[in-house]
Amino acid sequence: MSSRSLLTGQENFVTVEIKLNNSFNSVSFVWGILKRYLPEVMVNSFRGMRMFKDQKGVVFDVPDDSIVKFEDVFKHLKDE
Repeated sequence: MSSRSLLTGQENFVTVEIKLNNSFNSVSFVWGILKRYLPEVMVNSFRGMRMFKDQKGVVFDVPDDSIVKFEDVFKHLKDE
């Protein structure tokens, strides 16, 4: 059984949620964080970023073949 996006229902995508402690004004802030820590090719494959109403988080879709690397990078950063 293949994975599906919770945002769009598209196959082979996983919906990811990122929550921050402080609010931000635009999704470009989160795009900047992603581009700082992940390869550009990987970030360019992410789709459909939407900001939370409280401006303290986002959801977006990651291809399922990139999700393990995505989780590893941010788990490592959180542990530091």
